[in-house]
Amino acid sequence: MTLPEGEAAEPYEIVAPAVATAAQQRGARRPLWWVPTLYTAESLPFNAVTLVSVMMYKSFGLSDSTIAFWTSWLLLPWTLKPFFGPFLETRKSKKGIVVVTQILAGACFGVMAFCLPLPFWFQASLSVFAVMAFNSATHDMAADGLYIDALDNEGQAKYVGVQSAFWNIGQVVAQGGLTILAGKLEVAYNILPAWMIVWGAFGAIMIAFAAYHWLVMPSGKAPAASATTAAEIFASFKDVTIDFFLKKNIWWLIVFALLFRTAEGQIEKIAQLFMRAKVVDGGLGLSTADVGFAYGTAGTLGMVAGSLVGGWFASKVGLKKAVVPLALILNVPNVLFTYLAASQNSNIWVVTACASVEKFSLGMGFVAMTLVLMQQMAPGKYSTAHYGFATALMGVSMMVPSMTSGFVSDALGYRRFFIYILFMGLPSIIISALVPIRDDVGSTEVADDEGGRTIKKAAWGTALAAGSLYLFITFSGLATGPLFFGEPISLAYLFAFGAIAVLGLLLVGFGARTILGARAMARTLGTKVKTQSALAIVLAILAGMIWLGSIDAIWGKQRHMEAMRAECSATRSVAACEATCRNDGTYDICAYLMQVHTAEFERDLDDAASATIALEFTKRALDAGCFAKGRADDCITLGNMNADPGKWQKAQLEQDSDEAKRYYGKACLLKDPRGCRLARE
Repeated sequence: MTLPEGEAAEPYEIVAPAVATAAQQRGARRPLWWVPTLYTAESLPFNAVTLVSVMMYKSFGLSDSTIAFWTSWLLLPWTLKPFFGPFLETRKSKKGIVVVTQILAGACFGVMAFCLPLPFWFQASLSVFAVMAFNSATHDMAADGLYIDALDNEGQAKYVGVQSAFWNIGQVVAQGGLTILAGKLEVAYNILPAWMIVWGAFGAIMIAFAAYHWLVMPSGKAPAASATTAAEIFASFKDVTIDFFLKKNIWWLIVFALLFRTAEGQIEKIAQLFMRAKVVDGGLGLSTADVGFAYGTAGTLGMVAGSLVGGWFASKVGLKKAVVPLALILNVPNVLFTYLAASQNSNIWVVTACASVEKFSLGMGFVAMTLVLMQQMAPGKYSTAHYGFATALMGVSMMVPSMTSGFVSDALGYRRFFIYILFMGLPSIIISALVPIRDDVGSTEVADDEGGRTIKKAAWGTALAAGSLYLFITFSGLATGPLFFGEPISLAYLFAFGAIAVLGLLLVGFGARTILGARAMARTLGTKVKTQSALAIVLAILAGMIWLGSIDAIWGKQRHMEAMRAECSATRSVAACEATCRNDGTYDICAYLMQVHTAEFERDLDDAASATIALEFTKRALDAGCFAKGRADDCITLGNMNADPGKWQKAQLEQDSDEAKRYYGKACLLKDPRGCRLARE
């Protein structure tokens, strides 16, 4: 990056300050002292919030729909990093942010342990998880920024495998070791004390990491900007964002970030569902334990090994030569799962070998993604914030394909789905071959004159329009859920999306005004000034159309549901009440439909169609009674249905002792002694 005249070049590798301790000086010279522990500490809170929380809520007897809905929203802070990441550039020490956020994570885990005995434990625990998620996202950006600051390009490539490997080790500790501990403690001491002990253990580990990192980590570079007042903070945010959109080849890099993991994002969830699915449905028919063995042991070791090998390979040949081979390796799992879907080979050792190769390939391929973002998109005076932008784009590249993967899989079936994935892997290979890998990275230098101000103004307009589109993509689940995937809708839901849409449209409006202002400035100069204004106008128009179209569609869906509720209430129309029950989960309406459809089924116990619809509304009614109304009898009825399906076998309900225990456990929590006894049995 070119420096302004009069400024001396600053060495890219960190030199420990004179006041640093001997341990900190050794840490600056020896990344192995702090890189492994830093990324293990980064992994633990993320996996606690996104994965371990699911296991805890399952043990406490919440329904799958409740767990999935609320824990999915806990991912939001990681996708919003571009909106608060630039403020980290105004702080004096990235090391200080890392240590403080690790202490806060430990404190949050401790608070979580004391929340669980409270009457309002669910609301309290969700609130703590939300705080923990924002804290963890902040920690991630500071940790990645410190890694970029403290290591030059060669060092980053050398240790990126270590970074990725120990992040995965953190996942094993959280999802494996501590979750297994919780399971054993549940048997020995019951659910509540088990999870209190586990969250306390999480907290102790994070406090220990904070103390260790305070002693050994380097401090990082001084901030490129400092701010104290609201105006200064906004000016710093604006400067950081403009600098990002002035990056060389920024649009190539954005497209790379969005397309590189397209196939991986779709295969990630479906692969394990395919292994669990019945053979008659095109799956492999494996048990939960078999899948856990394949992914939790051999698969994890494969991921760690792949990360290390990928880092070594990139360091050996250089990023420019490594990125395409690593992209090809990333897509090897697509071929493996196409084979498994075609052959339905359920031999556990064959499946485990495929899972190991899959994770090894993903570990190697992920190195290419990390290095391109770290060495091409992040470098410059705002490296921490810009790497936060990059990783947020990477998160979106996984989130959106994952949201659609289940719909595509259901439509195509497993065999054709994995053939489809073969073609979806092509964009990552093509963009890897096309993305420019430069030695002169950083942002384009802009003169401090009228022409330079015009270019910066256009870049800011582009950022506002692109930010509106990014905001829509981040919250797109609010629109696609009720419109395409049957998620419930309500006035509160509509209000939430409307509030976000207003923000998105404001960004479009301010962006359009800024862009037009930049074009007017360029015309007055009388010379050709190259700006991004044409692209920005296209982005603004696209964003406006998407927001307005989504609002209209969701409002139409809400009006339709209001009509169904009114018709159900007035006439007890079965069709209208079915739509109302599916959307609202109202106990009285679902119970009415349970009676109607069960009576139809009992008139002809051999009718599979009537059995299926009767089972659907029976489960909806009893679920609402068990979890919303706190009716222990309904919980026990659901448990009995899963323990001994009886007539419901006609609707393909199979015996499931784990599901039965969940319902009995909920009855036990409602202080019904029958539930406690049946759960133990």
